Amino acid sequence: MSMKTEKLDDLVVSIISELQQYDKSIDKEFESTKEIVKEYALQMDNLTNIGEKAIWKQKILKQIGLKPENYEVRISLPKLPLNLLFLMSIGIKDLSSVIGRCPSLIARDYRTCLQPNYIQMQDEIGLTQGDLVKIITKHPRLVTAPPDDIKEHRVYLQNLKFSKKQMRKAVKSVPNVLMYNIESQMQPRVNYVRSFSLDSIETAIVLSECASIFGYAMIRADTEFGLEIPKVEMYLKFLKKLKPPDIEMNDKELLLKKPGLINLNIEYNLEPTADYLTSAYRASNQDIWNNLNILGLILKKRLKPRYEFLKSRGREKDYRIARILNPSDKIFCSILGCSVSKYQEFKEKYIMEQKF
Repeated sequence: MSMKTEKLDDLVVSIISELQQYDKSIDKEFESTKEIVKEYALQMDNLTNIGEKAIWKQKILKQIGLKPENYEVRISLPKLPLNLLFLMSIGIKDLSSVIGRCPSLIARDYRTCLQPNYIQMQDEIGLTQGDLVKIITKHPRLVTAPPDDIKEHRVYLQNLKFSKKQMRKAVKSVPNVLMYNIESQMQPRVNYVRSFSLDSIETAIVLSECASIFGYAMIRADTEFGLEIPKVEMYLKFLKKLKPPDIEMNDKELLLKKPGLINLNIEYNLEPTADYLTSAYRASNQDIWNNLNILGLILKKRLKPRYEFLKSRGREKDYRIARILNPSDKIFCSILGCSVSKYQEFKEKYIMEQKF
């Protein structure tokens, strides 16, 4: 083995060792890409002309299913294989799709951008590797942002009294919370939520449960009156209509009742679900009020199939909504004394027939 080959092996081992903290299972794709990295590194010192470098770019990009012609100008060849190793080591599988949406993933220096962002979101925000794989796959631009920008947003959320758990929840549901403009977009919405007499802790509760508020347009159309009012107020109006008349609650108390539901569309989600609970399950407003979380369940894939299954067994009047809708399929079936497979078969057939 030549001295250069030995140094190369040491280099690859050191790179892999550095990435080991993220790597859970090095698959065949990782191994084959690693071999290309080694082969490239062997010839790296001898690549002096643009043509030779272009051939290597094409070879590495083709390995992960990308069209080289789309990336000729944007990628620094030395960064490309190392960034690919990093992305695969943290669990990103569909490289061609993810990089296709965000080419800068392989143009940034992973040591000064991708890796610091990954560590920061894992250590300071509490996101797990599984969380980050999903986030980076769907929102790859997040991990390419300047690390100081991510830190600025993290500190901003901390100053809003977000706990680490609340930050994790907010970023998981709306990753762009770490990218929105703080001054022009986030702070005005914080001020709006505070206008309901919420203190800092209560504001953090509402915004972490419904982080999409940070990205809302400040006003949405009220179809009933043709007025332009903020969506939060439309949600409060829905709750006031649903609330049993003997319960007295002000806007602040209503907002804190179940803030996660603010994210749902009233016309297409909340109202149809409430109507179905009333008509099919014969639930009263009091029943629904006591179990508001049920309004967040999927009507077409949870409420309707379960009701029709109960009806097919002549038991649609036997249970209260909390007893029969909150549990998982496994517990639901144990209550009815049937197998999960039997219900799943019924559910799949029902959904297919209804063409949901």
